[in-house]
Amino acid sequence: MNIEDTTKKCYKCGYILEGNPLQKSPCPACGSKPDMDFLNNFAVAYEKSKKKDPYALGDFLSTKKSNDNHANAIVHKIVLGMEDTKKRVDQINIFSIKSNLPPVPVLEPKIKDKEKLGNTIGNIINFGYACENDHNTFFINKNDDFAIYCNEKLLNAHKTSGHISVYINVKDGYVYYVNLINDGLYTMTTEGEDIKKIHRRKLRNVIVYGDYIYAIDKGYKLRKIDCKTHKEATSGNLEKIKTSFIAPMNDFIYFSNIDRKNYLYKIHVGGERYPVLVCEKSCRHIVTDSDEKIVYFIGKEDHKLYKLNEPGAEEVVVDRLCKTMNLLSTTIYYVTEDGHLHEKTLSRDREIPGRYYDINLTEDEILYHDGIDYHKKKISSL
Repeated sequence: MNIEDTTKKCYKCGYILEGNPLQKSPCPACGSKPDMDFLNNFAVAYEKSKKKDPYALGDFLSTKKSNDNHANAIVHKIVLGMEDTKKRVDQINIFSIKSNLPPVPVLEPKIKDKEKLGNTIGNIINFGYACENDHNTFFINKNDDFAIYCNEKLLNAHKTSGHISVYINVKDGYVYYVNLINDGLYTMTTEGEDIKKIHRRKLRNVIVYGDYIYAIDKGYKLRKIDCKTHKEATSGNLEKIKTSFIAPMNDFIYFSNIDRKNYLYKIHVGGERYPVLVCEKSCRHIVTDSDEKIVYFIGKEDHKLYKLNEPGAEEVVVDRLCKTMNLLSTTIYYVTEDGHLHEKTLSRDREIPGRYYDINLTEDEILYHDGIDYHKKKISSL
């Protein structure tokens, strides 16, 4: 890309700059001169993205802007004229918001996340052995060979199959779960009937969102499976992602990008658009709050708990070494490295006696492991 070609005409007033390239002197008509260091760095990122680094241009648009509005406007105009502009919509809009330029219109989700999700993200990152759906609680019963129960009642088909289950999701009359005996992904009705193995790969972080199942395989590749046909869906740029943690929110999948130092990225669920860099911080245990449009995550290196409102910088919520977390409405439950559970609200941070690991939450119960055994108790009794 030759940035000089784009600056033969003054962006501000339109004066023709023949024989007087804009990077060498200000416009004689209005005196404006764009930030050429910024524009040249943009050109470098563009060239890298065409050759060996597909993330280069997107990362530039997501994280950089000039103090010179003219330079920002030039970049904005160039990107809007690219052949792959439709795929860069999310990257362009982050740049547009930062630079006070008009964003590209996109359709907003019509269905709320609570109606799309098969379980909460907080439960899934804690192995998903509890799930609440239509006032029914599904959970694995450690006193009965880890069979799935619904409101204290055994789902018979599951028991006879002799499975040990994690990553429980419940949606549209079906239960989805991973069988730890053979790592297969299974489904059955909420009555415990019509049990089927629908996927043979070893999967984790399995989450039902909308009409699809999203999961991570043993090679850290993101998988997308159709809930109705049980076949893997063609997912474009989703297929290129390598990640350890995923969390959907408002038709995007937030993920730790293994190819980019585990930084926090997001990509539209359709997969036709390019991924976007959200935060230049290595992360794990990502939890999204779609009502508040907040992303929580634990730093992979410093183990602190962060929250992020887009667009904006991350802020530390818990300045301790955190092992895991979960979210119930606006209350954060987090576990420190030594197994201590904390209940954090806007007004207090209360430590709860005991040892807690892999905390799963329903509206009024907490299910957890204390390092020796599994337990379930009322949240009000904590």
